[in-house]
Amino acid sequence: MNKLLVKRNDVVKPGTPIGYISPGSKIELTMYEFETPVDPIKFLSCKGVLKGF
Repeated sequence: MNKLLVKRNDVVKPGTPIGYISPGSKIELTMYEFETPVDPIKFLSCKGVLKGF
């Protein structure tokens, strides 16, 4: 990410930008609900981008 807009342990709501990424770059999201890992793909609404999943 070129510029982050959130910090560790910030609570983000749907539609909240988390940062800027260069075109063609990849990011890895790790999400937790308390201490349980959660699959971030089920929270994303950009299904066209996720064709490979």
